[in-house]
Amino acid sequence: MMRVLYIQHAGALGGSAVSLRNMAIGVRERGWDCQIALARPVAELARYYESYGFQTIAAPELVCWDHSTVAPRKLTRPRHVADLMRVWRRWDRGKAATLRLVEAVKPDVVHLNSMPLSNAAIALTAAGVPFVWHVREPPPDQGYRTQAIRRIMRQSPMCVFICEHDRDAWLVSPGGRIVYNSVPDDWFAARDVSPVAQSGRHAFVFAGGMARIKGAEVLLDACKLLSAKRDDWVCVMPGALGEAARPSIRASVKALVARFGIRPAAARLFQGFQGLGDRVRLLPFQRDMRPLLEAAEFVLFPAIVPHFARPIIEAAAVGAPAIGSDLGGVRECIDDQSTGLLCRPGDPAALCEAMERLMDDPRFRRELGQRAAVRARERYTVGRQISTVTAIYAEVLTGASHSRAAQAGSPCEDGSAATVQ
Repeated sequence: MMRVLYIQHAGALGGSAVSLRNMAIGVRERGWDCQIALARPVAELARYYESYGFQTIAAPELVCWDHSTVAPRKLTRPRHVADLMRVWRRWDRGKAATLRLVEAVKPDVVHLNSMPLSNAAIALTAAGVPFVWHVREPPPDQGYRTQAIRRIMRQSPMCVFICEHDRDAWLVSPGGRIVYNSVPDDWFAARDVSPVAQSGRHAFVFAGGMARIKGAEVLLDACKLLSAKRDDWVCVMPGALGEAARPSIRASVKALVARFGIRPAAARLFQGFQGLGDRVRLLPFQRDMRPLLEAAEFVLFPAIVPHFARPIIEAAAVGAPAIGSDLGGVRECIDDQSTGLLCRPGDPAALCEAMERLMDDPRFRRELGQRAAVRARERYTVGRQISTVTAIYAEVLTGASHSRAAQAGSPCEDGSAATVQ
């Protein structure tokens, strides 16, 4: 039996955890032994994967170099500078820890789950270990750190990206593979529920928690505009309670800023949504989003920075359209006016207008949802993703059987590399 070692960078439940779970389950069903190492070993994350039958390995010695649109590290912020210093101090130890982990698990192939694992990518490349680097986020800028990570990608034997925007933003070339995130195949069964009848109000879902980059601030302002006009709606927000409760800074620092009347953005947003009363349902992380999406008329993804939108493809799988920002990554999930609606980023009035349009035009909404489901079935099934991923594993293993000196170049630099959608 072939073995794959997944290395997970995330330290909390969220879209990354779900994406890796879907992939690992699919690969396991193809006969592979799958193990998951946690670079940020959090108990709730370990329990999540173990509940699906996966062995997890705590690997806190690994280094995560966070510098992406999702997790920008600005040198104007002391805390981010301190994070960078910790990464530099642990850099060589992180590479050594990566190789010790590989030696202990003895996988046939390693699958790095995200861009922050660039330190591990260097170690695996130098050691000739077969691996796939799955980049799940775009860069925040084109500065020195982005350039340094880009060089690491170009030296790595196999990089895959979750959308064309991310690939082009990192590599600035047609090279690199596209492997979209996926939705379990059984989600594509015929939808036989009536969302409006279940609640008596128009229901829609926002799965970005209190994250600013997901558009939480924009959504709050749009909901305030909508609330001033009508009260026949409810916004369901899975993951919102977790975002509000998760500590982002030390308690002593929180106490200090509170003394001066400063509140973290997540706390301010949380209070703002609470102020909308029963028009908003704040929920913790949901292991299974399907019931919420099946009960909703549409899903919202008003991001303010480009990145791929898992909630949009999950909604499409159950026949629900989406409203998203007209940004890279999101555009690949929505065909405007065909499978959903695109709005100007950061524009609450435009978002409110789009929400009202879908609430007031059920025929148009159903047509969008039907076309979204067809498109999702063509692109986002787990079966399609796993066929692509296991073929890439075979390609990586075949390449590893030859000396690196005999290789013509990196697939990430080769403009002729196939794009698999």
